[in-house]
Amino acid sequence: MERIVAKFGGSSVADAAQFRKVAAIMQADPRRRILVVSAPGKRRPDEAKITDLLYLCHDMAAMATSIDEPFGLITERFLGIAAELGLDSALPGLLQTFRNELEAGCSREFAVSRGEYFCARLMAEFLDAEFVDPANHILLREGGLVDPVSYERLRSRLADENRMYVMAGFYGRNRQGEITTFSRGGSDISGAIAARAAGAILYENWTDTSGLLI
Repeated sequence: MERIVAKFGGSSVADAAQFRKVAAIMQADPRRRILVVSAPGKRRPDEAKITDLLYLCHDMAAMATSIDEPFGLITERFLGIAAELGLDSALPGLLQTFRNELEAGCSREFAVSRGEYFCARLMAEFLDAEFVDPANHILLREGGLVDPVSYERLRSRLADENRMYVMAGFYGRNRQGEITTFSRGGSDISGAIAARAAGAILYENWTDTSGLLI
């Protein structure tokens, strides 16, 4: 079966309405079987991105400062999406575990990767798809280079052409087993890795941000 990999940026997964748009796009072409997502972006100009809130939470936790305010905003965003979509999600427990990890001193890259992780978990539940954690399949060398073994691992994980998969973008794991992120915007790279691994006939990069890059 020919398959298409579709990657959706932060503006495309910013809220429940955007999740529904993603679902409609995926269902419009049965070849779209693999989906890669960023962390939720802004719903309005004066709102912080989830990724920026995660950086803030990590920095505040590192200074032994209360993270109640930024973490509360993160929790509100994710649980709000889940509630509006009618999902009986495991996210509350996962978020509490993550808060404990933040306050215990997790790495900055682990902290910021959770935006994509939680978004992909929600999207997979909404689409009745399989969640794929890139930390288990994408190995990154120093300097952010992708180890070729990543393609073999991910190809095996994405092998069932009858299933839909949702993979978190932006991160993988290094040889020491630690979460490692790409630079900002790195979910585009994750989508390309998934497309190559799956032997996709097309890689689509979707966005809700208007404009042309010339």
